[in-house]
Amino acid sequence: MSIGKTTRITQYWHPVAVSDEITDQPRRVTLLGRHLALFRHEQGVTALNDVCIHRGAALSKGWIENGLLTCPFHGWQYDAEGICTRIPALPKDAAIPRAARIPAYQVAEKYGIVWVALEEPVAPIPSYPNGEDTDPEYRRFFVAELSWNTSAGRAVENSVDVSHFPYVHPHILGDPEHPAVPHYDVHDYDEGVWYRTHREGYVPEGQERPEGFTEYRHAFPFSMFLTNANDDGRISCIGVFYSPTGPKVTNSFRVIYRNFQPTLERGDEVMAIMSVLDQDRDVLETIRPEEIPVFLRDELHIRVPDAASIAYRRWIESVDMLDLAPV
Repeated sequence: MSIGKTTRITQYWHPVAVSDEITDQPRRVTLLGRHLALFRHEQGVTALNDVCIHRGAALSKGWIENGLLTCPFHGWQYDAEGICTRIPALPKDAAIPRAARIPAYQVAEKYGIVWVALEEPVAPIPSYPNGEDTDPEYRRFFVAELSWNTSAGRAVENSVDVSHFPYVHPHILGDPEHPAVPHYDVHDYDEGVWYRTHREGYVPEGQERPEGFTEYRHAFPFSMFLTNANDDGRISCIGVFYSPTGPKVTNSFRVIYRNFQPTLERGDEVMAIMSVLDQDRDVLETIRPEEIPVFLRDELHIRVPDAASIAYRRWIESVDMLDLAPV
């Protein structure tokens, strides 16, 4: 561990796949530059290192036989703990070397997403602010899985930054004629930081802003919860979960929980959300370095509009980001 760092980024849960897409056929995913082989069996989902200890073949190219992951090269079979239980080239009664094993990682499923921890996690999977995922009044809606050419740190920081709205999302989320950011207070909580603003969205001149509030909750390291609450009791909370595929590539998963039926058709709603996300992507993929800087001093910050980012950058200084940090 780097001197002065208290945790490693590998000690946190990270989302890697949509649950429904993991079957009894092995699938490769990439997390923090490591290829993993995921597959489903009677006990749940297993995540193994996607490299056979024998000759380095990709196990995700293999198949499942009696609950065992079979290497496509020489037929070696691994159980859910990564222990090789069969080497076909050996006689049936021959002992299998104790070294014939590969790393197995902790796996959990939550919000319809598969999560993986590469080391013993120091924090739980980020939680919805008010237990929306377990409240029977709320319904879940999966929006999209996306891949962007930027770092997870840059992506999640963008999600909790309101000062870019007038320029990246003009007349949708922000007003280019009134770009000043009102003061807001950043609060700590067990998983990160949160703050509230007036109800999000562009309000044309002469119209009143709807009652209610928008709450931004950043669960460190790479998750964000955006709650829009109306004065009539309608609440929508979107969880945005970024997966650090590598230092310059990020996957993301967006899951909405809400207690009302929207007026838009599902397809129209997704198109509206994707339109905004495309605007973010166009800017984020031009930022250099792609990796988020480790130290607060590495980029200039403005106290009021960047308050949430400043809190995040200070937290990052305590974490060993491994190869996610710019060189």
